[in-house]
Amino acid sequence: QALGITSSQDRAIIKKKLKEMKASLEKARKAQEKMEKQREKLRKKEQEQLQRKSKKIDKSLSDATEGTNEQ
Repeated sequence: QALGITSSQDRAIIKKKLKEMKASLEKARKAQEKMEKQREKLRKKEQEQLQRKSKKIDKSLSDATEGTNEQ
């Protein structure tokens, strides 16, 4: 009524639309958060793979240098 809408039906329609808009906004926010979590998970997984790969390379290099030192 403060907005000048006197019809109770119009007010009900506006309330319903507002509720739908809020629900839609919340759904979009949750979807975005889910995507961000997935990206973060992928980034961490890639970092772990790079670390494992670099450790493997370091180990093979150290094994190779130890082998040449023994001869």
